[in-house]
Amino acid sequence: MARAKLGEESTRPLPPYLRDDPEPFGETPIADQDEDVLPFLRMPWRNFEKLNLAIAEREDGLRDAVEYGAYGAAQEGIDFAGRVGVAYAG
Repeated sequence: MARAKLGEESTRPLPPYLRDDPEPFGETPIADQDEDVLPFLRMPWRNFEKLNLAIAEREDGLRDAVEYGAYGAAQEGIDFAGRVGVAYAG
C-alpha cells in the first residue's frame, strides 16, 4: 500500500454508502464461470470502492478509514485512506 501524508483539508469521514450492500448491475453473476477474473469494467464505481475498502480492512488490517480528496478531483486513484499499523496508508 502506498504511504500518504494526509492533511485535514484532504480527508472526511467515509460516506455511508461504502458500508451498504453492493448495488446490482446487469444480470450476469459477479464472477463468470469461464473466467478467473472479476468484471471490474462492468462494476459500478461505488461497488469497486466498497470492494477495495473491504479487502483493505480484511486483508491489510486497515482501520480508522477516511475519505480522501473529493469526487472528481485529481487524487491519483486514492479514494480512501486509513491506518495500517501506526502509519496512514492510502
